Amino acid sequence: MLKRTNKRTFFLIRMVFGWLPVFAINGFLLFLISCSGDDDTKPSDNRGKLCIRVGVEMNIYENRLQMKSTTGTEDFEVLIYKVSGELLYRYERAMDMPSEIELDPGNYYVTASSNNFMTAAFENPYYFGQSETVTVNANEIKTIEVVCTMANCAIAIHYSDDIKQDFTDYFAEVSIAGEKLLFTGDEVRRGYFDLQPISITATLSTVLLNGSEYVKVLNGQIPLPGKGKLYEVGLNASITEGYSAISITLDETMEQQIVTINDNTTIGTGYGDLLITEIMYDPVNLTDTDGEWFEVYNHSTGEINLKDLVIKTSSASHVIGADILLAPDEYYLMTRKEEAAEGTKYVYGTGINLTNTEGMIGIFTYGTDGTDGTEIINVEYGSGNGFPTATGASLSLDPGHFSAAESKAGSSWCPGTDIYNTGDLGSPGLANSSCE
Repeated sequence: MLKRTNKRTFFLIRMVFGWLPVFAINGFLLFLISCSGDDDTKPSDNRGKLCIRVGVEMNIYENRLQMKSTTGTEDFEVLIYKVSGELLYRYERAMDMPSEIELDPGNYYVTASSNNFMTAAFENPYYFGQSETVTVNANEIKTIEVVCTMANCAIAIHYSDDIKQDFTDYFAEVSIAGEKLLFTGDEVRRGYFDLQPISITATLSTVLLNGSEYVKVLNGQIPLPGKGKLYEVGLNASITEGYSAISITLDETMEQQIVTINDNTTIGTGYGDLLITEIMYDPVNLTDTDGEWFEVYNHSTGEINLKDLVIKTSSASHVIGADILLAPDEYYLMTRKEEAAEGTKYVYGTGINLTNTEGMIGIFTYGTDGTDGTEIINVEYGSGNGFPTATGASLSLDPGHFSAAESKAGSSWCPGTDIYNTGDLGSPGLANSSCE
């Protein structure tokens, strides 16, 4: 299977250590070490050793005993690439790698996966990892490490006691890219899904005393699912009380974030769910430091929590640290300082500066570390982009152009005309006037 190369060759040496039983709260690493225990043996002339360590990082939760981890890393698929992306070797099972692999001098990286990827499947966590690039030279021993983490997301469906009492039949369909999993009333397994937009439709039904059938449908979406995340979906509805709701919770051991939605609410926050509808970048009656602000608007059909979303300009960012529950069609004021405008507001601080000529202000998801999230809304204002100038007045988005695409066009904006408490013009936290 392996082709012997010319003069300078390098070897992958494989030896598997025994497995130790490991149980832990939170993360740990299990490693399959495919290197010789005799690492102090120098390679012969013009030869080298490449040692591959395949590890899996996983979480085991005391209160989630039904959570499967994965098969052992000895069953992981291992691929060896040149840095150019050319695949050199593929091993369906790490245990099947030969004891020696000859490599020419050069740069390489290795990927490993649990080799069980499916778009949607029950009890199917998928693990993937890619090593850093390693340079292999003659007459040396190199070690390359591949740490695999869960690369899909998990969903669990929970039905409330009210549903179980009031409805005789209930089930949820979770759909993604044409694939669908059915969670019946007695389903306790978790579904695992690729990181594509996910739709949830729960159907609840019963027969009323007058013989008619009563059906209630709950809908939701996870537009931007995150890898390694567990979404706990709680369904709740009552015939007698006349309410229904879906609550989505990310398992606290994986990421501390809670999103609560009502009927037909979006789970998470996708592109255009929030709009920036006013921007005060050049106040006159207060200094810029004291008087700058902007306004956000919930353009979705459900409640949005602004906590952990990221305010960004071209030069700075700020993670919103407070729970701010914004109802559909509600405006909310974001200010640089408390005195910028009266009313309910969030103060993001002086680190965010709205430049007076042209600039950018946007709201992004958190992502993995606050720097790599996706855009929810972003406005690049300035005369060069067709926006009007506004000194002593806010830039105000015309209510007839409330969409993500239209908010990026300067022709959709005009200077504010209403006087607010500082004496400047605008309507902070309130509905905008139409542009004439």
